[in-house]
Amino acid sequence: MLHFIQKQTLRFILLLLLIVAGKDGFGQKETWNWYFGALAGLNFSTGIPVPITDGGMHAWAGSSVMSDSAGNLLFYSNGEKVWGRNHAVMPNGDDLFGCVATSQPCVAIPKPGSDYFYYLITVRDFSCNPNNYGAFYNVIDMNLNGGIGDIVPGQKNIPIPNADSVSINVSAIKHANNVDFWIILRSYKIKNYFAAYLLDANGLHSEPVLSDCMNNVIYNPGEPQIKVSPDGKYLCIAGSYGSNNELNHELYTLEAGTGKLKPVFTFSTDYWVSGLEFSANSEYLYITTYYNGFSYFSDTAFLTQYDMAKATSSSAFIASAVKIYREIEGCELDQMQIGPDGKIYVAQWEDVTLGQSCYYLSAINYPSEHGLSCAFEKNAVYLDGRLSLTGLPNFVQSYFSKFDWLGACEGDETIFRSHFLPQPDSMRWDFDDPVSGANNTSTLLNPLHRFSVKGTYQVQVIAYYSNGHHETAIREVKILPYPTINLGPDITVCKGQEVILNAGFGASSYTWNTGSTSNILITTEPGIFSVKVKNQNGCANSDTINVMNYTAAEIDETNLTIAPTTCGKTNGAITGLQVIGQPPFSVQWTASGTPVSDSLDIYHLGTGLYELHVTDGFGCTNTIASYAISDAGNLWIDTAKVTPAYCGN
Repeated sequence: MLHFIQKQTLRFILLLLLIVAGKDGFGQKETWNWYFGALAGLNFSTGIPVPITDGGMHAWAGSSVMSDSAGNLLFYSNGEKVWGRNHAVMPNGDDLFGCVATSQPCVAIPKPGSDYFYYLITVRDFSCNPNNYGAFYNVIDMNLNGGIGDIVPGQKNIPIPNADSVSINVSAIKHANNVDFWIILRSYKIKNYFAAYLLDANGLHSEPVLSDCMNNVIYNPGEPQIKVSPDGKYLCIAGSYGSNNELNHELYTLEAGTGKLKPVFTFSTDYWVSGLEFSANSEYLYITTYYNGFSYFSDTAFLTQYDMAKATSSSAFIASAVKIYREIEGCELDQMQIGPDGKIYVAQWEDVTLGQSCYYLSAINYPSEHGLSCAFEKNAVYLDGRLSLTGLPNFVQSYFSKFDWLGACEGDETIFRSHFLPQPDSMRWDFDDPVSGANNTSTLLNPLHRFSVKGTYQVQVIAYYSNGHHETAIREVKILPYPTINLGPDITVCKGQEVILNAGFGASSYTWNTGSTSNILITTEPGIFSVKVKNQNGCANSDTINVMNYTAAEIDETNLTIAPTTCGKTNGAITGLQVIGQPPFSVQWTASGTPVSDSLDIYHLGTGLYELHVTDGFGCTNTIASYAISDAGNLWIDTAKVTPAYCGN
């Protein structure tokens, strides 16, 4: 072993221990055991796939297998039953609401924060019952059944909320926090959508994150498959759709922090898709296709590679296609699955028209290499007389990335975590950061690095083995600055005045203390407003602003006199008012919206309601008073008394 144990600071040791101690350790051995097809199986504990024949399951298409973090088999399922590690159906493990004929009938996921509880998600398919759709969860407790495990009573075939129109596909990836999981389903309602459900230590959340689909398939969705790139950035769904088996496939970007999918483009293939998979470095997408009219059995099958660097447009992506292999007569190339060794394995369906039985998997030996350098190998893995049929196990795709990292904000340390299997004898990291000097390289299994400046770095790691074999993984690491957010100084405005608060543009998320998630907040109320802004790397910054109102002008009625009008005339008056506030003042009296006077004392008024509007020295205009003028009525002289004049008066 070369330099894996070196003297480090206490901070690094504690941090490393925290990471290694977690349930989802660096080994990613949860994918060491595969059970699929007609009693077929593989074990990867030696670093290469070794056939195993102790399985008890028939899976026409997909399946799912769960092993613990030490690589020990726990259980496996075809969506309709679940078998324990003793290869017997669990006591409560039959009659599951899945469909053995669908391409991705189930997926198994560990419950975050638990060593014993697992979720098995199943989906129905029209192939089993044209009227049955939906997705369901089953909770497995590995303490039950004498430690073999069983589905918890009352936690079997539980409908997943808002998933009644889901069919065919289920996929899962790690959340951006590398602890929780997203379970991704597709609904085939009139308006198709993806539903991403969060699974965390509290269980499966009932409210999904919904994303619209680019295609709307409402009849016979065929057998499409969903694959998520190991880095969690892309999702592709491909297959035959609709009553006419349209070949219009969909590519999306995926935000592992929010579960949101964003459309990239649709693309077509010449023939029907039977399988798809991403390379471990997520730089290439592989698709298997077949064609022979409308028969399922293949006369012509292709394996094609697409360059994800060309995913800037549908035309560029299609133009990047490289035909890796063509099968004229032989076992059809079907579903694909990346293995813990980084290779992509290809199921092979027998061609009964030629009397062929396919007891092998084919393999793409170097899927991260361009073109024919990927080294496709026909009949690479012998299954010891068992058949793969059309499918392979469905795993949490995040398990297959060769390395990942935590922390990608400028000025912070980035923690790199390797997932090579088996564990290499030595490592060499190159962080593409020569300005950092001697710190630009490392021989640690899981190193730390503080990048010199923001930017995009091509981080490379080479894993060396004692047999002379070595593996290279390169991933693009983007170091972003913390978002710049400036709501400006505290402001004072007139009561009711609209204030527009702008948190900037281009960030991944905006969260205001009002609950708003827009970058713009409009308010007419005073208060303290704060916003947290996050970029795509999760780097967050915040700012706060206090919006206040000027003190509004008021009226002093101490000397107020309201004189009514009389005899139906216009001789009423309002006098004696004083305005208190920020001078200078301008006033405007109105009656039924019609201006009457701009003097504070007003005369010659008829009956009606008069409103006083005051604009103060702050420029704020408010209606601060209203008074009614009434008619005192006609005056009648009832009695007159005449008094004589005195002294000539």
